[in-house]
Amino acid sequence: MNHRSFLCLVFLLTVFSGLFAQESTADFIRDYTAPDFKLRRFSVTGSGNGAGTFSDNTNTHQYGFAGSLYYYQISNQKNYQGIISTALFEDFGFGMNGSQSTLGNNLLISNTLINRFYFRERWFMGVHDDSRIGQSFLNYSSDSIPDISNSGFAIRPAVSIGYGRVEWVQFARQAMDIEVLLSSCNRLSPTFSNENRTDLANRIAQVSNRRYYDTRFGIIDQLQSLDSLLSAEAMITNSDIVYFSHLQDAFLYSRFTTRLSGFRHELGVAQSVELGNQSNNVGLTTYGFYNFNYFLPQSYAVQHNFEISVIGGRRGSTFSSATDFPLWTDLQYTFGWYPTTRTYLGVTGLGGVNLDNGIGYIYGAIIDAYFWVSPKLRLAVQGRLHDGFNYRTHNFSHVAVSNPDRNLKVFDYSLRLNLTYEIF
Repeated sequence: MNHRSFLCLVFLLTVFSGLFAQESTADFIRDYTAPDFKLRRFSVTGSGNGAGTFSDNTNTHQYGFAGSLYYYQISNQKNYQGIISTALFEDFGFGMNGSQSTLGNNLLISNTLINRFYFRERWFMGVHDDSRIGQSFLNYSSDSIPDISNSGFAIRPAVSIGYGRVEWVQFARQAMDIEVLLSSCNRLSPTFSNENRTDLANRIAQVSNRRYYDTRFGIIDQLQSLDSLLSAEAMITNSDIVYFSHLQDAFLYSRFTTRLSGFRHELGVAQSVELGNQSNNVGLTTYGFYNFNYFLPQSYAVQHNFEISVIGGRRGSTFSSATDFPLWTDLQYTFGWYPTTRTYLGVTGLGGVNLDNGIGYIYGAIIDAYFWVSPKLRLAVQGRLHDGFNYRTHNFSHVAVSNPDRNLKVFDYSLRLNLTYEIF
């Protein structure tokens, strides 16, 4: 074998070994199954936003500030998966439409419950709900237009049957974050194996499940638990300050990342009861729905999320005997990139068609990015672009893909800047 052939062989072997290493990494995240855990998160967010629409007749622009409190809980067991999401949201806005200006205020309290009970390995029964109560106020600059004040309440229960399971695999990614940083400072053992990764991911899930009244002592306890495992299984070469600082950085900055893996088909019936203060009218809606989710962690840094749904049925009210039968088909695809423990960039494409007093449509794109300023403080930005006509949303976002309303033929944009502090 001549010198040139030898170099080509070495190059090909290096490339193929890198490809197989990446595949092994992807398999680990994709195939990871977390032990039983219950994860709780509570955060406060302040945001500023700007939005507008462009059409053939007029342009509008709005600016606002908002604040929110958000509680989120994940429960994961072999026979049950559940999510509780509770939020208190208030925003203040200023709008311009030609010479007309508006001032608005919205207050909303919402609670979403997602429950899936597995009676076979992948078969489940679902019991869900999305309830909310809110009040809004809108003031016009023109004296000829009266102020508008609305309050309302809605409850949207749903039952379903489905096949498939989506796993929370962020603990696998956190284990790899620790692996990557320890390797970068030459503190990772050369014998580090896939079994070590799994043990480390399971330990992260275990310590993340603990509650502490004092978060300082909680972090100390969690890091001690991780250190004891790393030392006991000889995953590290040196237990010094360099090792510990990298371990702390990897663990603290990756705690709030969410990665998912798996697929899920879900078929069910959802109902809505809505009451507003403008009349004695009670809105009554019964829809059937089908929803499909697919989550693919392609690698350590790349994530693909896809969702498509069909929903429709009967919509009526106690105020009128008239009913209609709208139908929606919507989809979303997100490409997510997690290059480090501190950063994220996501691009989402969306589209939808509905039959509701004619044919309506919407399509658009969303760009999300965030950066962790500290282990608990996150700066995020989101930009949205949409185009559509005669599209009316269905308000069942807890069981199907939901896109924003488009009553007129308009092109719209929005930009939001968020600052979030994770209390726990």
